[in-house]
Amino acid sequence: MTELNKTNIFIHNITNKIQQFFLQNRKKITVLFILLIIFITIFFGYLQYQNSLSKKFSALLHQAIVLQETKPLEAKQKIIDIYKNTKTPHNIKQIAGLRYASAIIDTQKKEAIEIYQQLIKCSSCDLYLKELPKLLLAKTLISQDISPENIKNINTQLQNLESNSKLFRYHIAEQRGYFAITQNNLAEAYQIFESIAKNPDTEKNLKNRAENLLSFIINKGYQPKSS
Repeated sequence: MTELNKTNIFIHNITNKIQQFFLQNRKKITVLFILLIIFITIFFGYLQYQNSLSKKFSALLHQAIVLQETKPLEAKQKIIDIYKNTKTPHNIKQIAGLRYASAIIDTQKKEAIEIYQQLIKCSSCDLYLKELPKLLLAKTLISQDISPENIKNINTQLQNLESNSKLFRYHIAEQRGYFAITQNNLAEAYQIFESIAKNPDTEKNLKNRAENLLSFIINKGYQPKSS
């Protein structure tokens, strides 16, 4: 028997086995095929639905933002409605939440903090939209009236925000440095701003601010330890 004949026999046997398999499992294969069609239909239908929601709520949010210049109260309510609507897509909800918090931050700082704390939990949002609330939360935390017994808690929150941030880590560290200055903790403040100023990853503007604040801290009477 030649090699060619062996190959033909092998192919013939494989073909027969495949045919037998399909014949023996015809019902199961048909059911699986139907289920696959249903799954694909539902999947693409869901994508189309989400795309439709994104367009709808993007338009609503844009209208609300434009309305802020002429009818701020009406615009604020529209933004709140978008933020609280359970159907709002995550990224749009995040933007609405940021707008909502900024609109109430002067008069309802505690509620603004709670909004930022919710926004930082979004796991499916774009990275920038997930990270920005961390920085804004840090800024808001140190701008509120802080009782002496709450100082440690605020500092812990700032440290957690800093360590868990990818985009704004050094900007949040800057806020922690400001907080240390307000508490007259010049040694800690100097250490924070020195770390920012010396870090090669720090952007130029932030580095310049850190260097200026190091001079400010020294002018307040702090004498850094010589290295």
